[in-house]
Amino acid sequence: MCEALDLLLGPDRLARSSPIDEHDFHERRYLDDDGNPIPIELEVVLTDLTEDVLTKFRAHREYWDTNSNVLLDEGASPEDLEEDGVVPALRINFEGLYDIEEDEFSAATYFASPPADDSERRARVSRSAKRQFGFIYLRALRTGSRALSLERGSLLDIILKLKDDDRSAMWEQTLQSMEDLDPAIDAIPQLRSVLDEIDSRVRRFVGLSNDERAFRLYPSSLTRESLR
Repeated sequence: MCEALDLLLGPDRLARSSPIDEHDFHERRYLDDDGNPIPIELEVVLTDLTEDVLTKFRAHREYWDTNSNVLLDEGASPEDLEEDGVVPALRINFEGLYDIEEDEFSAATYFASPPADDSERRARVSRSAKRQFGFIYLRALRTGSRALSLERGSLLDIILKLKDDDRSAMWEQTLQSMEDLDPAIDAIPQLRSVLDEIDSRVRRFVGLSNDERAFRLYPSSLTRESLR
């Protein structure tokens, strides 16, 4: 169940190079007897959504009857929507299948409403939209062991993405603090000995000033990917 919800709502699951594989299909059968792809089809109905989410995705809004656990059809009257137990909802569909031509598996999530005509493209659910839904699946063996690291897919990384703050400022402040380290990085004895060895060898062939070190080590070339 959790894996299915992750396919539907996980903001980073479909961003992988291979979001699904043979083992996600029942009995590993992704082609029928005639060689046609057998799709994975999942659907989830989201309720108890925030006003911001309901406003942003109002074009895809439907209504769910919590008393009978069914969706109201398009012919429901305004009075039906005011009944007790009827709440606004969003319905999300997942489809995964084997692409015979490309010899790879593909996966995508779509808003179920409004239904697309044959000439229209279905409205995809973006990663930013899934972050607003707030579903987090913490895998104990994979993500849990590095939950508080900045590695991609960790719990801390996911929570930072859910926040509205400007994350670029966080990375820049971290990189700046590394540049201002005291002592500097190249003052570490192990690194200093390596740099001194390089300096002495280069001076055999190049005339360099003796007033200062010719080789220094600065973290200014580091990027946010280096910090991960």
